[in-house]
Amino acid sequence: MIKNNRYNFWTSFSPLDLVTIFYVFTSGIYICFSTADFTTLVPHFLARLLILSVILILSQLNALFPGNKLILFLKNLYPFLFLGFFYTETSCMKNIIFKTDLDGYVFDAEQSLWNCQPSIEF
Repeated sequence: MIKNNRYNFWTSFSPLDLVTIFYVFTSGIYICFSTADFTTLVPHFLARLLILSVILILSQLNALFPGNKLILFLKNLYPFLFLGFFYTETSCMKNIIFKTDLDGYVFDAEQSLWNCQPSIEF
């Protein structure tokens, strides 16, 4: 049997790449349809373009140069580098649905449920 060594664009993405791409697209659509202020959309979409570019470049480099440890290291590192952006972005998304902060409600629920604040106790 002859082994096919042809390059395939779609198989170069890992499951983590695909999940990140899915999150970037779905959250982008959510932000797009939930606000009409274009000036607040531009930074979010520029960041998404950067994230998708990094995923695409690293995935394709990994497919073209399999076994390269530096590329593999960067490919496994990028999700952690973008966690800060994704975390701060959730604050923006939360305020789209809920116009007020829910911290007070969570504080009261924890206090009544456990008679303490678990985050402070731990």
